Amino acid sequence: IADAAPHVSMYLDAGHGGWLGWDNVGKDYMRLVCELGLMQHLRGFSTNVANYDPTGTVACPAEAFEGSETVGHYCNWVQPNHPCCLADPCERIKEYNSGPTEIVFAQTLAKHASEICGGYRPHFIIDTGRNGREEARTADCKAW
Repeated sequence: IADAAPHVSMYLDAGHGGWLGWDNVGKDYMRLVCELGLMQHLRGFSTNVANYDPTGTVACPAEAFEGSETVGHYCNWVQPNHPCCLADPCERIKEYNSGPTEIVFAQTLAKHASEICGGYRPHFIIDTGRNGREEARTADCKAW
């Protein structure tokens, strides 16, 4: 595709925080993207496509991504009352998932991309077509 349409911006589907929000899973995904050499053809990633995860309204601060820090640890031990930690309708943070909302999930994937793919800084598109009702996930977070 990149050769046939070199001026097209391509985004690769990256699931959503409920699937790839655990840091080991998100890192494995990003490692595969890098090993396949895809990042040179991608503008970034799309998340939450055909899913209902909340977008969120607050990003986590930079300190939640510094060094070996993860959102799961940051929100459980460092700043559990930070607004980015409180928007978690599926209660993923207590399971150390770093993707409680799609905004925070994108931040997490960006950290993995930079660390694993040699400084790669992807853009993100978050599909909000099915998550307009904030409480859509509170009834049954296991129903994807």
